[in-house]
Amino acid sequence: MILFTLPVVLGLSIEVYFIVFVLGVANYFFLQWLFTAVIKVDEKTRREVTWILTIASTPILYVALVLLYFQAMSYTPNLDFEAELWATQTHKRFQMAEDLIDRELLLGKDTTQVKDILGDPDRYGRCIWKKNSVNTWTYSMGSGGGSLSFLYHQLSLKFDQGRVVRAEHIEIDD
Repeated sequence: MILFTLPVVLGLSIEVYFIVFVLGVANYFFLQWLFTAVIKVDEKTRREVTWILTIASTPILYVALVLLYFQAMSYTPNLDFEAELWATQTHKRFQMAEDLIDRELLLGKDTTQVKDILGDPDRYGRCIWKKNSVNTWTYSMGSGGGSLSFLYHQLSLKFDQGRVVRAEHIEIDD
């Protein structure tokens, strides 16, 4: 099996240089248009400023586009907590976690009240009860999100003396 590999120059693969070149050409023509149509300057100044700004701004534009790409990949929509949605659409639970925690809907609730709101921890969740200590319930909230990996989400509820003292959204990286 023959592997096709692109050469690496100065630590960057050749496709990065190609992308930067294409961005640079587009950037050059945009700046040239800008200095011709909008900002009136003479021919020599326009050429010099266009080249300087193209060389300076193209790598910045490339980095901004890469960061924007990773931001878009890792975006997870947040939903308001709804008990019915929590019970019926378990794959969307992690989207409700921030609202559930920020509004402190579970803090101070006893185990019966938590079961009324969230139900029993399902077969993927677990309950750990230890006599005379902090106890933990874990709810599975589905999987999704993450930019270059896959995340499994859990809601961890810490009980002390039968009441919730802390709710935490745990993301487990795959």
